[in-house]
Amino acid sequence: MSEPNEPKKNDSGRARLRLAEPHLAAALASGAPEAPAGAERASTGPLTAGHFMTDFYPGLMPGLWPEVGKNLALSEAAATTLPAIGSALMVLQPFIGLWADRLGARRRFIVTGLVVAACLYPLLLLMPSYALTVACLVPAALGIATFHPVAAGAAKRGGAAALSLFVGLGTAGYVTGQLAGPAVVQAFGAEWLILLAIPGLAAALWIQGTERPGARPPPPSLQLLWGDLCARWRPVAVLWAIVALRAFAIMAFVRLLPFFLDERRGLAPLPRSIPGTILILACAIGGLFAAWLMRRLGARFSILLSFALGMPLLAVGAWAVSLGGGALGAWDLASYGLTFVGGAVMGSTVPVNIALAQRLLPRSAALASGVMMGLGWSVGGVLVPLGSLLGGAMGNTAHAVAVLVAATALSGALALLLPRDDDAAAEG
Repeated sequence: MSEPNEPKKNDSGRARLRLAEPHLAAALASGAPEAPAGAERASTGPLTAGHFMTDFYPGLMPGLWPEVGKNLALSEAAATTLPAIGSALMVLQPFIGLWADRLGARRRFIVTGLVVAACLYPLLLLMPSYALTVACLVPAALGIATFHPVAAGAAKRGGAAALSLFVGLGTAGYVTGQLAGPAVVQAFGAEWLILLAIPGLAAALWIQGTERPGARPPPPSLQLLWGDLCARWRPVAVLWAIVALRAFAIMAFVRLLPFFLDERRGLAPLPRSIPGTILILACAIGGLFAAWLMRRLGARFSILLSFALGMPLLAVGAWAVSLGGGALGAWDLASYGLTFVGGAVMGSTVPVNIALAQRLLPRSAALASGVMMGLGWSVGGVLVPLGSLLGGAMGNTAHAVAVLVAATALSGALALLLPRDDDAAAEG
């Protein structure tokens, strides 16, 4: 039975919440909904290539933020505010998605965001002051925030497979950036990073030249979008909290461990990027099994299990990093193994969040993607400097990361607030 898109004005809050639950179950079963006939869309190839490159550029930085800190004579706590500023700007994603929907200028937003990110992220290590670094970082991060909600909304129109490919290629781009940035700096110097802008500009040209416009449907009114949010606030809020807490754990691991490996163990940019690279790569691989897990275990149990098993493994992996010496050794290998398994378990439930949000807010895929990818990762990233402060208090940043990641495992209980799969199916 299909559900109405808009609840009646005299419905109770409980009735409106129950209205959303079949949409949640349907999203688990079928992934992202298909596009309306004639909707504006871009082919999957250019979009996924664009997402690969868009995530590649912020991926350059986790292993290089310690270098920025040393160049500008910043403390660890001060240096970690820079990526937090970039994360804070991701909060604009839902609003940028709405703006793109209203203007009907999706291709312009996608291409502009990619070009700005490609040109500015490689320049961050060359900025001579904190103020100029922030002045370069803000538009670069806005480019990322501009690309994601609009491109994800366009990818969703290709169905569940296209959305999974879009998400997976973005993660692969971030992993590639984590290796490429430190490798270039270590081998040739920071001034050569600008050459990495070339493939991003090529991807932008590909998107510009291959989009197939089609007949663009009129954008939904803000009143209807607000009605959707009010009717489905509870499942959307639960999904958002899960995304934010997962993002906090992942970003604390990826951003803070390089500072520890630089200051306490004296590792070069490339080896200190390895733990975070393994984590993001493992999340991408785990995400490939999301649909399989959803069909067999359901949403609630899969998410609960991914937090309960994945987070403790990541915590032990972070703690093992602190036991190594001045060179890579056995403790690092143990950490890599634990990080990979924990990351794969955590990543196995990442892609479903976007598909669920887009099913719950079907009138604007860009808004739904912005809420999950923007607001969720923004809040998670902004909280990371707290981990640096905790590390200062504990005297060991790696131990602080381990404690924070382990504590986040408890938040998997939020999955219990999602509707039961069998109940939702019975209602549908």
